[in-house]
Amino acid sequence: MTGPRRRFRTFVGIALGGGRGKQTAVARLAWQPGAPAPDLAVTFAAARVGHRGTGEAGAEPASEAGYLRDPDLEAYLDLQLADDPLVAVDAPVTVPPCLRCRLSCPGIVACPQPDARLVADLAPKRGSKPVFLPYAERACEVVHRLDGSLVRAGFGQGTAPVAARVQYLLRRFAGRLVPQVNLVEVAPRAALVRWYGEATERCTRVGAARDVQRARAEVLEDLRGRLRFERVWPELVVRQRAVFYAVVAAVLASDLAREGWTYARTVADPDLARAVDEHADVFVRAGWVWLPPPGRPAP
Repeated sequence: MTGPRRRFRTFVGIALGGGRGKQTAVARLAWQPGAPAPDLAVTFAAARVGHRGTGEAGAEPASEAGYLRDPDLEAYLDLQLADDPLVAVDAPVTVPPCLRCRLSCPGIVACPQPDARLVADLAPKRGSKPVFLPYAERACEVVHRLDGSLVRAGFGQGTAPVAARVQYLLRRFAGRLVPQVNLVEVAPRAALVRWYGEATERCTRVGAARDVQRARAEVLEDLRGRLRFERVWPELVVRQRAVFYAVVAAVLASDLAREGWTYARTVADPDLARAVDEHADVFVRAGWVWLPPPGRPAP
């Protein structure tokens, strides 16, 4: 692979929850080219800092609980950004076109923005129902939905607080976290569907706790062919969904950097992939949600 992402040797995955809750988790992978296989090591994975089994030592927790609310998450990112990682987050890192537009608005139907025009050409018309809400969704989300991928709208009722938190982090780390440069957006659930199918993905989140943890453990075991755990207890990863997703996000960041995916390569439908390739400039500016290429076996 060639390209600027090849330089990355560390990969941070973030499963982002709201700033008041306990559902944020981070994971860190270190790539060691030339090391005995597997050369990708899980060196940290946790939803709380300062606990045994989570891996490398880090900053002391800012709060007694150690949950990754804003002070602890910021402290962790401060440390990690010194190593120039590629950061992958399962939340929108760009905003819908209406929220970044500075033109005099002619209305949705006459919108001149390239995002809106592209979606209008791609999306089938279904009666009077709008095919695109440019103040609430992005072109990449519509493309993945048309492609049948499990990518949720980043600015829906349940996701708006998380989307706002990403924008806060971009302000907090302005110049150090840059979308499409060292910060990418991923979809762990959709990745699991691509790798293992819908039934397996569902088993990793729905069912009795023992069965769900067993399903996650089986996925981790499958990944163990290319991952090793350094001072990270795999049982801690499978115990909490956010930690599991953070590890998957970091794996996606690693694959993206090392294999050099393109937007079109991650789209299954050939006609849709051609349209994405022809209009790649739209997604460079407006953002993209990275998934494994279709037909690619699990790592």
